[in-house]
Amino acid sequence: MAPARIIHSPEEIARIRRAALITASVRDDLAALARPGMTTFELDRLAGELIARTGGTSAFKNYYGFPGNLCISLNDEVIHGIGRDDVVIKEQDIVSIDIGVKFDNAIGDTALTFSFV
Repeated sequence: MAPARIIHSPEEIARIRRAALITASVRDDLAALARPGMTTFELDRLAGELIARTGGTSAFKNYYGFPGNLCISLNDEVIHGIGRDDVVIKEQDIVSIDIGVKFDNAIGDTALTFSFV
């Protein structure tokens, strides 16, 4: 059996493109604001604030019960980590974030890995 194919209308593609641009902007702002000494939970909360400013919502929060606004992992952890208030980001850490924003009934999803050195 062949997999189902979804064909989006030009209108849907425009909304998806806008959601993707918004998501990329939030991702870049979040990476620029991240600092050693922050907890991963603080970074998650900041992501929620940045997403709210766009008029969108987190595509991840409450998805099948997921509690975070983004997936965040340090160093060799699997990417789909949850922000925690007892995990502090250190200067030598490699930080991976995965973020999704729902805007105008479309979703953008993007990830970034960065460090502070």
